Amino acid sequence: MSEYQYYEFLAVDKPLTDYQIQQVRRYSSRADITSTRFVNVYDWGDFRGDVEDFLKRFFDLHVYVANWGTRHFAFRIPKEFISVASVEDYVTQESLTVIPTDEHVIFYLSSDTEDYEEWDDMDDGSGWMASLAPVREEVISGDYRALYLAWLADAQWSEPELEPPVPAGLQSLSAAQKALADFLRLDEDVLSVAMQASPPLGADRSDMAEWIAALPEAEKNQILLALCDGSDPQAAVKLRRRFNVAQAQTRGQPAADSRRTVGSILAAARRLTEERERQEASRRAEAQARREAEAAKARAEYLAGLAKREPAIWRQVEELIEMKQRKRYDEAVTLLSDLSDLARQSGTEAQFADRIADLKNRYASRRVLLQLLTQAGLISK
Repeated sequence: MSEYQYYEFLAVDKPLTDYQIQQVRRYSSRADITSTRFVNVYDWGDFRGDVEDFLKRFFDLHVYVANWGTRHFAFRIPKEFISVASVEDYVTQESLTVIPTDEHVIFYLSSDTEDYEEWDDMDDGSGWMASLAPVREEVISGDYRALYLAWLADAQWSEPELEPPVPAGLQSLSAAQKALADFLRLDEDVLSVAMQASPPLGADRSDMAEWIAALPEAEKNQILLALCDGSDPQAAVKLRRRFNVAQAQTRGQPAADSRRTVGSILAAARRLTEERERQEASRRAEAQARREAEAAKARAEYLAGLAKREPAIWRQVEELIEMKQRKRYDEAVTLLSDLSDLARQSGTEAQFADRIADLKNRYASRRVLLQLLTQAGLISK
């Protein structure tokens, strides 16, 4: 297997300056670099920069895919929107790492597998960024479902004692969160079990409208002004975050004794997998039985029609054999096999055996024909 590595970085909050682009260019002469994007593929060699440094200095998001099974998705969030303490329950040894910097908190979400056979040459990594990028804004707005998914992806292979707080809305994941579950290779049955402890989102447009209406008039005017004049590009995100935090406080956190162990989640997932596989096997068996019954019915109808034409079929067999062509021999043997089935159905196997013996004697010099009749089980060697 040849080496393949895909690197992509994306700037969202603000584009790179010309000077920053020059700095980034120092790390690759072949990369596709713009004021908002860095993309490069390595079939040999490696990225000469440092991913963490790129996220600290230049970009907001990063995707890495390698054909030996490694996937990384990383993003940075300004510290004003999040604290490490608020997300530390979701941090794992493998799937989710959180690194605070002077201005940001960097999230690394990772997945590794040794199953190289799953690599699809069509999945070159280039489509993941568009699918995953909205996760960053969701986390900024206070939606931690993506962080729970990362924790769960790690938990399916290890068994820490307790799960972290289960965020609301796992039953209705966003498109980006579903893409993240695929990216992290999260088992569908493990996720299905995890969903059972997740309350519904609960908030809708009317809830948000009511919450906004209760804000002080002066504050609402400031928010509207920031949205209109663009003085605060994050105004909408900040507002959604405040709303989500308020909703979470209203719901409250689950009691500690209601939190599940990972062992119980995985055991329930195994039971779910076994039941789903049993149901699938049952459906396959039922479908196979239907196909066999339909085939048997069609065969019976065919043989019933054949019985009415049996003398003509025997004459047709003789005519085909007389042509002395391999293709015609094949057609003759197919008809004889049908006549054999008809004989078993009608109880005339002895008469059929006599006619086959007669054919064998009369065409004893036709080596190819006899070989085909033997392979079809119509005569013995």
